[in-house]
Amino acid sequence: MHMFHSWSARLLVVLGIGAALLVWRPLPAEAQFAFGGGQSVGGVKIDPEGLLKNATDADADKLLELRKLALQEIPGDLKRPATLRKVSLRRLEAALTARQEAGQSMEDAMRYLAGLQRIRYVFVYPEQNDIVIAGYAESWKLDQRGNVVGASTGRAVMLLDDLVVALRTVRAGAGEISCSIDPTQEGLARLQEYAAKMQGIDDPQREAQTIEQLLGQQTISITGVAPTTHFARVMVAADYRMKRLGMKLDPPPIPGLPSYIDMIRPSGRGMQAMTPRWWMVPSYDPLMTDADGLAWEIRGASVKALTEETLFGKSGSKSKATKVNPVAQAWANNFSSRYVDLALKDPIFAQLRNCMDLAVLAALVVKQDLTGKSGYHMPLWLNDVNLPVADLNVPRTTDTQVSLGRKANYWVVTASGGVQLELGPLVSSTQKSDQLAPAREQANRPADSQNWWWD
Repeated sequence: MHMFHSWSARLLVVLGIGAALLVWRPLPAEAQFAFGGGQSVGGVKIDPEGLLKNATDADADKLLELRKLALQEIPGDLKRPATLRKVSLRRLEAALTARQEAGQSMEDAMRYLAGLQRIRYVFVYPEQNDIVIAGYAESWKLDQRGNVVGASTGRAVMLLDDLVVALRTVRAGAGEISCSIDPTQEGLARLQEYAAKMQGIDDPQREAQTIEQLLGQQTISITGVAPTTHFARVMVAADYRMKRLGMKLDPPPIPGLPSYIDMIRPSGRGMQAMTPRWWMVPSYDPLMTDADGLAWEIRGASVKALTEETLFGKSGSKSKATKVNPVAQAWANNFSSRYVDLALKDPIFAQLRNCMDLAVLAALVVKQDLTGKSGYHMPLWLNDVNLPVADLNVPRTTDTQVSLGRKANYWVVTASGGVQLELGPLVSSTQKSDQLAPAREQANRPADSQNWWWD
């Protein structure tokens, strides 16, 4: 890798990433309500050409107004918080099918899985041919940017659309779901060539613009899941937001989350190229199950950031460094430890965690054959013709942005990374518990209830 010379100018130039509905044959207004007309989701906006950037305040205001107009009144029995709300997947499917056959639109209660914010238990009832999911739930509201969140907690609610996508993705054999935002090899090669000829910095702002142009647009890749889905959009938006926080392109929404740029300390070695890579992965305790594999508990569900250093050659080729940058590691550790608080302030991080919960559920259903054990084979959930899901603009690229700050030396930093869900390991580590069988019996649907959910 080209070693940069020391300059008298004392400037830090940081190259960050460009900053990362259930479609029930809906009326246009319904589609706009669910996902902002296919444009603004999770605080980001993707145009028809696939360019990703931050949604503006005007975009957020428009989304909020659309959703205010379309938001349905929450039934009284769904307004109360529930420590353990149960949702029958078979009965919910039957209710959806009945509405579809009657030519009726989907209810918000269905779209938001009765207000579920997390999945704690998965129960199998062979005698009822049913699979039931359970977790904390409450009524929902719109926050100031149009996100649908819990009325009291402010946590993002789960979406039926994401559940359906997770089930279909795992059923199709995907072993991993991931996304990544990375600079191109050509852009890196141009930057290396330019840096080798630099003699000094006369105009920092102009230099920053030159570097942005040299690196050009960064590429977005999505694997394992259809890039048109809301599930994919959540991963990209969360990755995008993480990078912007790390590179000081967005202000931290919570205290105690300094940027990577703030944490850098000069080493006195002159101008350097630092290339941290951060990506988010699920962080779960081993799953608990009963002796018969009919009751499952998802424990310790969170998200953590991992890091590694990437080296770039003169041609822009990439290789993994043998040592981890300690500052990048410290930032990743702090980000991971503050994730719960961060998810409360920025709903996209709660949405990412929700998608991970749903991926765990899907992996359980498939890899533990819960459909075979229950005798319920999810005909609607797995049918993309009768139940289509979101069809959003595909995120393809994002502009490189440069963040300027003062330090003792001149540095060039480019960040990359993504989100990675390896589905097999999520459900391969299990432990037995004698308490889950009684919990399953207690959670069974009341005999006098005909509803698809209950507390």
